[in-house]
Amino acid sequence: MMKHLNDASAFNPYIKVPADLFATPNHPLFAVHKTSGENVIYEKRKFTMTYQKLMDSFSKGTITAMDKDILTIIAAYTDVACTSKMIIQLLITMGYSPDKMNIKGVIDRSISRLHRLSLIECLRFKADDLDKPSSTRIITLSPLGYATMKNVFGYSFRYNALALLGRSAAEYKRCCATAQAVTEWILHIGSKTFEFRKVIKEYLDKDKRALLRPCAKVITDDDQTIFFEAVRKTPNGTADIIDKLERYKLIFGYMSDPVAALIIVAEDEEHALELHKAIKAAGLLFENLVFTNDIALVANFSTAFYLFDGEAKIPLQISH
Repeated sequence: MMKHLNDASAFNPYIKVPADLFATPNHPLFAVHKTSGENVIYEKRKFTMTYQKLMDSFSKGTITAMDKDILTIIAAYTDVACTSKMIIQLLITMGYSPDKMNIKGVIDRSISRLHRLSLIECLRFKADDLDKPSSTRIITLSPLGYATMKNVFGYSFRYNALALLGRSAAEYKRCCATAQAVTEWILHIGSKTFEFRKVIKEYLDKDKRALLRPCAKVITDDDQTIFFEAVRKTPNGTADIIDKLERYKLIFGYMSDPVAALIIVAEDEEHALELHKAIKAAGLLFENLVFTNDIALVANFSTAFYLFDGEAKIPLQISH
């Protein structure tokens, strides 16, 4: 298991996920639905487990070592959310062999077991103009899962059930896009630590301070800081990132950590260009501002990052 929930050293980027294990999507999985409203549909259970019944179940060996590793990954992603694909990818880098078992089926059964035990919540997105919910299963920690991680496994972290489980579909998708970006970074580059949505406070002087909640922060093996900001095509998406970049601008001059890059995660390349233009017009094109998008990250990570010169894309080569 991970030493702590920000410990990225548990994942070995030299252990590669087989390229043919997952198909590359032809559209961004976490794009905001454009033609109608969209809701979050939670999977139902036959019954809700109590803490005492759960402890009784633990004493009977219901939870396997893999279950514990999966639950720990889900807890590490508590402030965003993750998918079964991300869990499978990370487990492989922890040493679980996809060649020795039907890893997709085994992990799907483990996730279903954790859901049945009320340790996690599973949800899907349902657009108003579609008959069925999305096929992608989104996974997050439940209140009982939080109590278990804290009291049984000894992990200390914040958990706000109302804020986490009351998110809109668009906010969940922004969180999932963040999780996907950080996961792909860990898989291909590796890092020392990672964290999601942790507030940064910088006192600019005795009467003025700047507050910022980055979508994600990664500390690389050479102690460089990488920030990720996922932006979705919502009515306020562009205005929100402009406001956030204003606060980044204030804090960058006062941060003690060296900042290697601030990566904007757009839905697609067209969206990235739109954001580039808006950010440039606002005078906030930082020297270390980099763009990527949902599909590029999973299609070919080594060419997933880029800048813009006017409307021309300038690819950046990223490698371990």
